[in-house]
Amino acid sequence: HQAGDEDEAWERWSECRRLDEAQGIRGGHVLPGLGDIALERGDFDAARECYAQFLTHRHAIGDRWCIAWGLQRVGALALAEGDPARAARLVSASLAMREAARPLSPEGRAPYDALRQAIGEALGADALAASWESGRILEIDAAVADALADAP
Repeated sequence: HQAGDEDEAWERWSECRRLDEAQGIRGGHVLPGLGDIALERGDFDAARECYAQFLTHRHAIGDRWCIAWGLQRVGALALAEGDPARAARLVSASLAMREAARPLSPEGRAPYDALRQAIGEALGADALAASWESGRILEIDAAVADALADAP
């Protein structure tokens, strides 16, 4: 995937998913990888399905770090689908959860900064500030419910 071969990456991640399923692994880390490739390809339905499965299972076991990771991904999907206010809420909720656990390095914060900039370009400064704040104060269950609202 990092080398730019999305087709090969999709095949390999799909094989990993089949192996996870064969072993009874639910909510494995392969799901966000597949979701990311689907999102890059413009296959929003496949991305939503992968992210939703990941979030559902990680929420069920209380894995806050992975929930935050999933919320960030669904936020990127919401932006791609033309819902920047929802994207701001989810990305902000994700960032707040991660920062509550420990401060992020500049490398860890970079994807959030890039998403916030893109969301701001779509919303404008005032709407971004309002949506960002509404996400920052979301409780984890409410953030997950928001992220899963349109899940299959």
